[in-house]
Amino acid sequence: MFKRAVLACLAISSAAYAGDGVTAASPIAGPPGSVMIAPPPPPPAPPLAPVATHVDELKKTNLQVSPVGVMFGFYSIAASRAVSSNVAISVELDAANTGGGSGTSTQAALSLPIYFKRTFSGPFFEPGVFVHEDFGPADAGVEMMVGWTYLVDSGLNISGAIGVSRRIDNDGEDVADSLGATGYFRVGYAF
Repeated sequence: MFKRAVLACLAISSAAYAGDGVTAASPIAGPPGSVMIAPPPPPPAPPLAPVATHVDELKKTNLQVSPVGVMFGFYSIAASRAVSSNVAISVELDAANTGGGSGTSTQAALSLPIYFKRTFSGPFFEPGVFVHEDFGPADAGVEMMVGWTYLVDSGLNISGAIGVSRRIDNDGEDVADSLGATGYFRVGYAF
């Protein structure tokens, strides 16, 4: 009698539990003195497929030109190579038509852009040295710039920098107008 009462309670509680929107297994009724066996648990869900995540690949080389300078007779090309995840070495060649057929001014620069985020992306500062030649002996100098590079996943990028430069003549003395502004605006492709 006691066993039948327990089975009846289980049947009622199962029906009440299933009434809340949750499906419950119906009780297994057997002869008096039998044991109820619960249904086996459902099989485990299959493992989820790996989810692809976007990983920024470090670009190793960046080639850039000055698109605006061409309209003013100024030509600039730069090539940079990453030496770490935040530092690159850059070589720049510039030529400017001084107008009136008086000749061309040329400059070569070697700099070390140091990026705060990652190479060829985000803010940076760029110390460097240059050699500048107008119409006489070449003058050397140093420069320091700060700038920003915007890099998209395809490798296309835009860079801008401003700073100061100090020219020194070939005798090792400051040129009269040794301090000057420097900078650039370039577009390029990093790969």
